Amino acid sequence: MTDTISYYDGMGPALYRLCKFDSSLNFFNESLIDSPDDIEILVNKGSTLGKLGYFNEAIVYFDQAIQIDSSFLPAKNNKANALVNLGNFDEAISLYREIIGENPDYATAQNNLKTALFMIPQISDTESISSNNDEIPVFKKLFSFEKINSPKLKSTNFFDEVSVAFSNLGSLFSFFN
Repeated sequence: MTDTISYYDGMGPALYRLCKFDSSLNFFNESLIDSPDDIEILVNKGSTLGKLGYFNEAIVYFDQAIQIDSSFLPAKNNKANALVNLGNFDEAISLYREIIGENPDYATAQNNLKTALFMIPQISDTESISSNNDEIPVFKKLFSFEKINSPKLKSTNFFDEVSVAFSNLGSLFSFFN
């Protein structure tokens, strides 16, 4: 699954790119004190929490961003990714489809939808999902992150597509390690 993260200028995104997620999280926490309604910071904090495995907590921040701006598709995409990691495939698939309905050119959501649909039979064939959806450890490594250039992300170009392809390829290789 591919999350979208905003790489605006700042220490939080820089630390995130260096995989220093605890430090990045601290930066985003401090940034939210000054700008509690900044949707990019909210989504980045949620993505960082997801990277650390705190998917329920991440959803809280994605929901807050969605409440502020329901057209901010990265928040919806990342929420759907967190839902997949929690085993809530129905809600995640519905959300991916909603995103694609709002922007049919959003390649990240299209790819994530395909991956989620592919994962359903794999999990049922290889693992038992607990009744309260607390564990699906094998697939938590499928998260990777893609740079976005615009908060609205209304269209993609060739370079965005290549970025998504390489991001997904990297995720698959880390999955098999």
